[in-house]
Amino acid sequence: MCSAPQPGHVRVEDVRPGIPLLAVMPGPLGRETSPRLDAALDHALDRHPWGVVLDLRDVSSLTSNGLAMLVRVATRAWELEIGLCLVCSPHVRAVVTDAGLHEVFDLHPGVAEALAALGVTNPHDPRPVLAGQDAPPRRPSPRPRTDRPREAP
Repeated sequence: MCSAPQPGHVRVEDVRPGIPLLAVMPGPLGRETSPRLDAALDHALDRHPWGVVLDLRDVSSLTSNGLAMLVRVATRAWELEIGLCLVCSPHVRAVVTDAGLHEVFDLHPGVAEALAALGVTNPHDPRPVLAGQDAPPRRPSPRPRTDRPREAP
């Protein structure tokens, strides 16, 4: 007997070597559910991929706890120079925009658009994504707004 995935459950798959896709199962993303996604995202970032695609299209509501977790992850991805693209419904996009965080995240309506933003022109190519192959020379990074200035390289 199969049971439906619990809200906040995260399905992870590599759409291409170096680019994991994390899809959040239907339900709210808040205090009770964001820790699972947070752990899955941390695990994905620990692998130092080219980019991460986070699919939030099935998220029914996004609370301040969920937003805070997403900002923390976006900041970590930016510090590691890992591209992070969010795929979201118009509802989630509105919550992010209303919170004034639309410039922090790279928001897309679908996975194909998110992959294109990461420079992937052929998502079915089994080769790892490497600079100069079919991706831009540098990973796109979210632009978290923080009070501390970023140090020059």
